[in-house]
Amino acid sequence: MDSSQLSIFSLETLKNHKTSTGVSVNQFLKQKHPNGDWVVNKDEIGYYVKVAHLTMKYRWKIVGEVIEAINGRAVQLTPDLHPNKVNIDAKREKVQLMIYDFVRNTFGEIESMEESIKKASVKFNLTEKEVEAIYLSREV
Repeated sequence: MDSSQLSIFSLETLKNHKTSTGVSVNQFLKQKHPNGDWVVNKDEIGYYVKVAHLTMKYRWKIVGEVIEAINGRAVQLTPDLHPNKVNIDAKREKVQLMIYDFVRNTFGEIESMEESIKKASVKFNLTEKEVEAIYLSREV
């Protein structure tokens, strides 16, 4: 897929993406700003609307095959597309796996599950209930 095809594909993907309000991005923006226009420039997608003498901009960037919100309006509308959220989610996943592995390994060392959870809560500065919930969410 060349860059123009990717931009068009990304635009359609973004238009259909669900916003924080539960409706599609396109539906939300067309209802709120019916006179706005979608603009695609290389690796950037924007929705621009003239209000008095100002242009309001909602801007997203295409990074590989991922769309990222790059300004405040876009982040507010699509917080799940903010690049920091992706990083935070990845870190959260890593920490949860570390907690699960810690409990599993200490439990495997002939300790009771309660002792393993208690040690994990101290090590990771969480309550025992939080550790137990993380462990159980990973246990298949």
